Amino acid sequence: MRIVQLAAAFELIHSATLVHDDINDGADTRRGVIAAYRKYGLQRALIAGDFLFVQGFRLGGAMEAQEVVEMVADSCSAMAESEILQIEVEHRSETPLETYMSIIGGKTARPIEASARVGAYIAEGSADQIEALGRFGLNIGYAFQIVDDILDLTGESNTLGKPLGMDILDSKANLPLMIAMQGRYPGSDRIAEVFQKDKKTSDEINEVLDLVRATDALARSREQAVRLRDAALDSLKVIPPSIYRDSLTALAGTVLERTC
Repeated sequence: MRIVQLAAAFELIHSATLVHDDINDGADTRRGVIAAYRKYGLQRALIAGDFLFVQGFRLGGAMEAQEVVEMVADSCSAMAESEILQIEVEHRSETPLETYMSIIGGKTARPIEASARVGAYIAEGSADQIEALGRFGLNIGYAFQIVDDILDLTGESNTLGKPLGMDILDSKANLPLMIAMQGRYPGSDRIAEVFQKDKKTSDEINEVLDLVRATDALARSREQAVRLRDAALDSLKVIPPSIYRDSLTALAGTVLERTC
């Protein structure tokens, strides 16, 4: 029951971040349905997100040690910082890849790292095991987001629950997109030109999709995701063999195989 309650606390906090993230991004949909703020209004969505945050911290904080609260609070702080950073670099085609990694680290990798650390902590793992599972979660988070970036350019709209090329439309940092427009490809300058525009037509988005797909940026991005997945698996070596370690190994595999 204890672990279920903590998992519920994490999911409440995660849901809160999604409600607020849609507002920040101006998204129309979330998982194939109308975004909360679009359906119920900005004020109600903000309050709902705040409510979910509070309930998540109440549920998790009431039953666990200060160390757990700090792990979760640190990851939430990182999420907020990365949201600000993402806004600051919108439309900037020259954004360094290191900045991109900082953004996805805070938005995606750090929350997953926190959940892995907390799980190891309440299971009374050793300091080495807690650290190892934290690295597992962090690298899985990075890989997950890179695959998400790839799917934004290559996936199926019906499966994704949103149109392709949303990162192009919103001028959001996206690994294959950044590699393609910062490289020496025939279409790099055109990709950057469209990326920097405040408004894009559907034809321009489709043009950029074709230009990116004509490069090796997608393959290079996937290679990076594979390296991160492998680093995550390597961190599991300090965990004794068990069905639980096997489950984590299987989870790492699904990150690269997912289609939505």
